[in-house]
Amino acid sequence: MIFFNLGLGILFISLGFIVTEANAGILLSGYNTMSKDDQAKFPLKEYLGRFRQFHLYFGISFITIGTLIGLFWNKDVLVYHIGITPIIAYLLFFIKTKDIDKSSSSSTKVQAKIGAGVLLATLIFVIILFVWSERKSSMQMYKDEVSISGPYGLTIPFAEMDSILLLEKIPKIRLRLNGISTSNVSKGKFKGAGQSRYHLLLDKPYKQAVIIYRSKDIPVIISLDQVEEEELYISLKEKLEAL
Repeated sequence: MIFFNLGLGILFISLGFIVTEANAGILLSGYNTMSKDDQAKFPLKEYLGRFRQFHLYFGISFITIGTLIGLFWNKDVLVYHIGITPIIAYLLFFIKTKDIDKSSSSSTKVQAKIGAGVLLATLIFVIILFVWSERKSSMQMYKDEVSISGPYGLTIPFAEMDSILLLEKIPKIRLRLNGISTSNVSKGKFKGAGQSRYHLLLDKPYKQAVIIYRSKDIPVIISLDQVEEEELYISLKEKLEAL
């Protein structure tokens, strides 16, 4: 994750030099949707100066902060840094540069406000997503099914369980298809070796896990703080034998 932070920071720095007066009509968001008259009135050279300075300072700061977090703090905080810091930085950049041009048409200014609104909404959504993903999962066993609440929880009818196993080690996971994966949890759908896929509901660290093979969907691998895996395995085995 530290290397991803480094690569992203280098990308931010590069953006400041990639966009120039020659290609701004294609690459510079907002400017490339202006009318020819508005583009002619827009102080492009001044704006690009601020644009380049922002990306240079932000890229260096982003790398430095992310590296310090990754080395000396919880790596989950690094994930939050990567997801949230760029949105906040671009929102602040927009606020600081919104008055750079007084001559733009009203439609252009409306577009700029919409862009800022989308950025703010994205920030709120990402923060809510991170908060939601940190919720603890819990399990309830009913007469005909087992239900797991929390992020990427699901309900599994006993009639759809083909078999269950108690694992000392989960299968090798290669790729997250959707969901969350941090140093504390892995929840969602993941790809294993070959074409295998799994629905993971894991609180880390874990010693054992229960895998449920289903007739109508991919296997589910469970190891939660609120669940004793051996007891779960025995309970599910008894339910299946009673069917």
